[in-house]
Amino acid sequence: MKTLKRILLTLLLILVVGAGIGWFSLDKEARGLLATLPTNRDILFWSEKQRDAAFRAMDRIALLAKWRTAAPSAQARPLPPGPPLKLPLDIDAYMQEQHGAAVLIVHKGQLRLERYGLGFDGSGRWTSFSVAKSFTSTLVGAALKDGAIKSMDDKVSDYITDMKGSAYDDVSVRQLLTMTSGIRWNEDYGDPNSDVARFNNHKPEPGVDALVSYLRQLPRAAPAGERWNYSTGETNLVGVLITRAVGKPLTEYMQEKIWSRIGSEQQATWLLSKTGQEISGCCIQASPRDYARFGLFILEGAKVNGQALLPDHYLHDATHKQADIGQPGRGYGYQWWTYDDGSFAARGIFGQGIFIDPARELVIVTNSDWAKAGSGQQPAVRRARNLLPERAPGHRRRGGQPLTSRPRMAALRHFLLALQFFTRIPVTGRLAGWVGYSPRMLNASAGHFPGVGWVVGAWGAAVLWAALALLPAGPLGALVAAGLSTAATAWLTGAFHEDGLADTFDGLGGSASRERALEIMKDSRIGSYGTLALGLVLGLKVALLALIAQRGAAPAAAALLGAHVLSRAAPLDVMYALPYVSDPSGAKSKPLAESAGPATVLTGLAWSLPALLLLGWVHGPLSLGLAVLGWMLALGAMRRTLRRRLQGFTGDTLGATQQLCELALYLGLALRLP
Repeated sequence: MKTLKRILLTLLLILVVGAGIGWFSLDKEARGLLATLPTNRDILFWSEKQRDAAFRAMDRIALLAKWRTAAPSAQARPLPPGPPLKLPLDIDAYMQEQHGAAVLIVHKGQLRLERYGLGFDGSGRWTSFSVAKSFTSTLVGAALKDGAIKSMDDKVSDYITDMKGSAYDDVSVRQLLTMTSGIRWNEDYGDPNSDVARFNNHKPEPGVDALVSYLRQLPRAAPAGERWNYSTGETNLVGVLITRAVGKPLTEYMQEKIWSRIGSEQQATWLLSKTGQEISGCCIQASPRDYARFGLFILEGAKVNGQALLPDHYLHDATHKQADIGQPGRGYGYQWWTYDDGSFAARGIFGQGIFIDPARELVIVTNSDWAKAGSGQQPAVRRARNLLPERAPGHRRRGGQPLTSRPRMAALRHFLLALQFFTRIPVTGRLAGWVGYSPRMLNASAGHFPGVGWVVGAWGAAVLWAALALLPAGPLGALVAAGLSTAATAWLTGAFHEDGLADTFDGLGGSASRERALEIMKDSRIGSYGTLALGLVLGLKVALLALIAQRGAAPAAAALLGAHVLSRAAPLDVMYALPYVSDPSGAKSKPLAESAGPATVLTGLAWSLPALLLLGWVHGPLSLGLAVLGWMLALGAMRRTLRRRLQGFTGDTLGATQQLCELALYLGLALRLP
C-alpha cells in the first residue's frame, strides 16, 4: 500500500510540475487568452472579456492563428516627452467610456500624453483591425514607386489572374483602394450571415486563395467607380495583389518598406488567412508607441532621410477625399478616412485608431475594445479626434499639477499601480482614473513591490489553509496543499517572476557572451536551462513548503507571507546596486523601474519589517536567522553573477532574484537544527 502511495504521489508531482512548466513557458498574454478561450471562431461575436484578453495576444498561440513577423528597426526613434496637456475633456472618463487600453498624443514630435488601461501597457502589442488598411495603402504606394504595380488604372485581374472572368475584370487598382468597385458586399458586423462574417469560413477550390475564391463569385451591384461601399474583403484583395506584384509576402515587404524605416521599437506581426496570405484589411499587432511612429512617418510625408518612399502626389491623394461616403465634412481616400479640414485617420472597428492632423503636427493613437464592433458613432468616440484643442496649449494649469503627478495620497496610488502591474488584480473605473499612470509614477512604484508580496502571500496562505483543512492530514495532504498554494500565487501574478527565472537561466546558461545571453533572454520560448531551473525551483518550493505545513497551518501561512514579502525586497537591492542593462533593440521583459534610489529602498524596508517580525514571532529567532541568511546568500550570489556576466540587471533577472530568494527563505524556515 505504501509503495502504491509513493507511485501515485510521484506521478502526481510529475504531472503538476510538467503542467506548471508548460503553463509558465507561455507569456502572460498567452495565459490570459487561454484562460478566456472563446469557443466561437468568429471574433465579431466574442464577449468583452474574451476580446480584452485576445486583442493583446492574437499572435501568441500558433494553434489559434498563424502570423508572420516584422523585425523592429535597428535603432528606435525617440519619442521625447513634452509639457503636459490641458485637454478639453476628462481623459479618465474618456478612457472608461471607450473601454480604452491606450491613448497617446504626439504633438510636434513630443509625446505629450501616454495613458494605459485594461491592464495593458506600452510593452505589449494590441491588434489593429482595420487600421491595417492604411498600412496596406502605404504598401501600394511603395509598390508603385518600385514599379511592381505599373498604374493605379491597371485592372485587378492583371495581377490576380484567378479573378479573370469575374466582376473584378472591370475594377481598377484605384477603385479597389477607394472601395468603389461596385461589387456587392455586406459589412454588417452584427449579422452572422454578412459577407464580412462569412468569408473567413469559406472553403476555397484547390490551389486558389480563400479570399479570391470567395470574392470572384460575388455579383456586381453598381458600375465600377460610381458608388462607395465599405468592404474589408476588397482591402484583403489589395494585399493579395501587392503580394503577387512584388513577389514576396506582405509582412516581408512591410518590414522592408515601413517597419525597418520608421524607428520601430518592437516587432510587429501580421495574421494570416487559412491559405497563408496576410489578412491585409485587418490584424497587425504592434505596440502603441510604434503605431505613433507610423503616424509620424506619414505626417512627415513618408520620407526616410529625405527620400520619399511613395510616388509624388500619392500620399496627398491617399489622405484626401477620393470617394463621397454620404457624411458632411468627411470622405474616403486610399484606405484612409478623410476630413475636409485636411486631417485624416486610420480606424478599426473596436476603437483602434491613428488620427493625423498635419496642420497641428498632431498624431493621436487609440487602442480600445468597444462594447460593440463599429460603435464609433457614439458621441464620446467622435470626440477622439478633438482630444487636443485647435490651439494646443503647452502649459501647466495655474496653481495646479498634471493629473498623474498630484501629490494626494501618492503612496497609495503608487501601491495600487504596482499591484496592477504585478498581479491580475484589476484597478478599474474611477479608481483607475484616480491612480493614473506615467513612466515616472511607475518608477516610483518600485518601492511597493514588497507590499504586493503581502497581497500575493495572503492569497497563497488562504489557499494553503483551506487545502490543509479539507485534505487528509499527513505528508501527502501537506504536499498537495503546498502545490495548490504555489499554483495559486503563480496564477495571481501571471507567473511573471517564474517567466523571468526561466529566461535568466536560459540566457546565462546558454552563452558565455553577454550580448548573446541578452539576446537569448529576449526569446519568449523556454529552453533546456530554463526548463531545468523552473522545474527544480518549483519542485523545491513545493517540497519545502510541504515540510513546513506538516508543523501546522499557521507556520506555513506565516512562511508564505514572509517569503513573498521579503523575496520582493531583494530586487530593490539589485536595482540600487547595479545599472539597468539598456538594449537598443528592445527587451522582452522590462522592469517596473530602471533604478532604485534610497527613498525606494526605504519604502521597501517599511513593507518588509513587519514580515520579519511575523516570521520571528511564529518560527522563532533561530529559524528567522537561518531564513535571512539564506536570503542574503541568494541575493549576494545573484548580484555577483549579474555584475560579472551582464554588468547590470534586466527585468527577467529581477524575477529570477525574487524566485531564488523566496526559495532560500523557505529552506531556512524548513531546516530543523538540534
